[in-house]
Amino acid sequence: MPDSATPRSAADDLRVQKGEAFRKARAAKNREIAEERRALARESSRKARIAEVEGRIAVLQEELTRLGGSLADPPSDRAEILRLGEEYMRAESEMEALIDEWEKLQK
Repeated sequence: MPDSATPRSAADDLRVQKGEAFRKARAAKNREIAEERRALARESSRKARIAEVEGRIAVLQEELTRLGGSLADPPSDRAEILRLGEEYMRAESEMEALIDEWEKLQK
């Protein structure tokens, strides 16, 4: 059994250096793989959000068409006209915000 005070040979030193180099390379590769996974997850989330935004924009376009038709031939009740107008403005505002978000997600 070698004594702990026995000096290491050059071959032992080389083995230790190779082991350390291997561990460092493996750690770097693991970091690289982890970053690639995070990037893929971000891209997947971005694409999912784009689909969600596009779906909501489609719903709002239908809603605005319906509300525009109702306002083109307005009911006789003033309160109903005001409610339709407010609903139209809310839908239009939401759609503008979603279009802005969609544009940012495209970059």
